[in-house]
Amino acid sequence: MRRAAWPYTILQWRILLLAFVSGLNVAAASAQIPNKDALKVADSSTTRNDRGKNTGPSLSDREWLREIHMRVDEVDLRLANLTLQYQLIRDSLALAERTRSSVVSGENGFALQSANKTYQLRIGGYLQADGRAYLSQAGTPAKSALLLRRARPIIEVTLHDRFGLRLMTDFGEGKVVLYDGYSEARLWPAFVIRAGKFKPPIGLERLQSAADLRFVERGLPTNLVPNRDVGVQLSGEVAGGVLSYQIGAFNGVPDLGIGDTDSQNSKDLIGRIFFSPFRYAGPALFRNLGLGIAASDGNELGSLTLPALATYRTPGQMALFQYRGDGTAANTVIAA
Repeated sequence: MRRAAWPYTILQWRILLLAFVSGLNVAAASAQIPNKDALKVADSSTTRNDRGKNTGPSLSDREWLREIHMRVDEVDLRLANLTLQYQLIRDSLALAERTRSSVVSGENGFALQSANKTYQLRIGGYLQADGRAYLSQAGTPAKSALLLRRARPIIEVTLHDRFGLRLMTDFGEGKVVLYDGYSEARLWPAFVIRAGKFKPPIGLERLQSAADLRFVERGLPTNLVPNRDVGVQLSGEVAGGVLSYQIGAFNGVPDLGIGDTDSQNSKDLIGRIFFSPFRYAGPALFRNLGLGIAASDGNELGSLTLPALATYRTPGQMALFQYRGDGTAANTVIAA
């Protein structure tokens, strides 16, 4: 009896195709297939009439087909395992790429950041030296001198691209003062919450960094605004920065003051709004032109030991104007 050849041919090509896809050796896979000619086709005692009546596959054929199916299942299992390993390797490489950190440097300092820049540790700062020469020193304690005006290391941390932390200390003029120490949550561009010690939103020149000033010292009008205060602030930008705002509650400090604590219960409310109509449209000459207004409201009460009044200074940091005070009630002016 002549068997139909189609099961043998289809199964063999299926094994070869699967072996090729999975990276197995084709020759090795083919060698594992049992030799059909080596199997016994029928029992030698089977009569001619019995062979003529047998229209289905013999026992040896069924064993051969069963063996082929087992080998195909084995190749399928190997292919599934290789596919799983490939997916695991691909996912591991993708995770490593997302979490890979790098060190960069630029005008803002050095930074250790993740591959997608959502996590950053930035270290920077600036240093400014100055020289002061006075034409007349009669009646003044100031002396002509060279000095280190500002030495401010800065540490900034960004977490998940939405939360930030900033620390800035000044070692200039032989003093150590914490200027900035705050955290903020940048939930949306129009909704940013900041809490800690930072610049209150009043005084255009005061809001500029000392590293961006044209001169080492600020102008005389900045004598009338606070320097640093502790508080909480809500700020944001609308329409890509065309309109910006800040509003916050602060402990309250005298003009030019840097506060760390508060001696009374009342707080200062400070707000600012700024409009840049030509930021994205209009003449290029007016791109940085803006109009803003800021205001503050508070009630600060002084005492003999803490008058809560400022001393206004010249660009050389000499006292330009100060209120009378000697610690006595008769000769001390206090805020009321």
